[in-house]
Amino acid sequence: MIARVLALVAAVSMVAGAFVYRYGLPGGASGGSKAAGTVVCASELGPVCQSIPAAVVEPAGTTTDRLIAARGPDETELLAWLAPGPWAAMVDDARKLANKATLFTGFEALGRTPVVAVAKQGRLPPACAATPSWKCLADAVDQDPRLLIGADTPESPSGLFVRAAVLNGFFGDASYASNDLDRAEDLLANLEARVGQARARNATDLQRFLIQAPDVAVYLTTAATAGTPPPTVTVVNPAPTTSVDAVLATTGKLPRSFDKEATARSLLSEGWAGPGSGDDGLPSPGVLLALRGRLS
Repeated sequence: MIARVLALVAAVSMVAGAFVYRYGLPGGASGGSKAAGTVVCASELGPVCQSIPAAVVEPAGTTTDRLIAARGPDETELLAWLAPGPWAAMVDDARKLANKATLFTGFEALGRTPVVAVAKQGRLPPACAATPSWKCLADAVDQDPRLLIGADTPESPSGLFVRAAVLNGFFGDASYASNDLDRAEDLLANLEARVGQARARNATDLQRFLIQAPDVAVYLTTAATAGTPPPTVTVVNPAPTTSVDAVLATTGKLPRSFDKEATARSLLSEGWAGPGSGDDGLPSPGVLLALRGRLS
């Protein structure tokens, strides 16, 4: 009799242990995987993530690599992901190429911010002064070695999209394919060389560019990051407009605790505009993946 009771206790313990490993402990603690029903917020969104109860906060690139590597949707236990840019679409594109199941069933932009050039007074390239465009900036990077341009790092979401905007100027629009990037190899190398020189002259981020980098003429970032600049600089929105959307990607039904309106208000308070109409001006997710690979 005692042996039977002990066997029953052992069996129950094994089932309970397996349940905890798969679904996590109540309150969010987990064993071998994230708790079921995870909502992830990209750390690059800063205080916006605080508007999402119990969100897992991590860099967009980290989430991207983890989701691409996942064997299947069940392994991710993901309900939603808020990130600046089409990272979720990039994940699904990469998974298709690897013959894996896609993860996301819905995509919604909760805010938008354009990619901009922050220029010190009188320091824009002459061809860009009257009618700023990504083409004139791409040409200046290609032709003027004296022009030092700062930019967010390639590893950051904004840094990736900044470089995509410069490529838009090189190719004329955002319809280029992944294999077209070979034609822009020199431009990308020149741009990274200028950005490296700018970083060596203290333009490691926008604030240092504004205060500690007198030799650097222009800094590329987003309008949300630029905020309200001091009167000594000008923020220009080169044509054609290239924007970054704050994308809420879902794998199913959102939890009741997720308040989209509160999140949208938080984006507005952090310098984002409301959801934009029309295309964001970025190349396809596949091209962005290829560009990310070249920059890493």
